[in-house]
Amino acid sequence: MGASTVRIGFEDSNYLNPTTQVDCNLPLVREVADIIKSKNMMPATPDEVREMLHIYRKR
Repeated sequence: MGASTVRIGFEDSNYLNPTTQVDCNLPLVREVADIIKSKNMMPATPDEVREMLHIYRKR
């Protein structure tokens, strides 16, 4: 449908599916990453996301 980015986080939903409630982001991120990989794509790395969002680490 043309989307090039996906954003997921615990603040959006705390359910992995209609019957499984989660208490952190990790299961949500893993599920989205698996969906992306199933489409022969690769999720962005943390460094790639920082660059996209212009977030730079202090050194």
